[in-house]
Amino acid sequence: MLITFPKRVLIFAAHQDDEAIGCGATIRKLTAENHEVYVVFVTDGSTGIDKHHEDTCFNIVHLRANEAFKALNYLGVKSAN
Repeated sequence: MLITFPKRVLIFAAHQDDEAIGCGATIRKLTAENHEVYVVFVTDGSTGIDKHHEDTCFNIVHLRANEAFKALNYLGVKSAN
């Protein structure tokens, strides 16, 4: 029996970079085979920093979102929101 992959794949990741570390090679393989891959991040990445400094919190959220967008683009995910 031949196992086939679905044409659309939805990945849930708790934090930005979990998708790349956990299944980056699989994402790249699927996008290279023209599958639609979507990634949903469950958090905004603001945890683990000093929340008393709002500017740092905003910057880290923006930085992590930007890095995630670049990583997903590199892995072949067509759009990230």
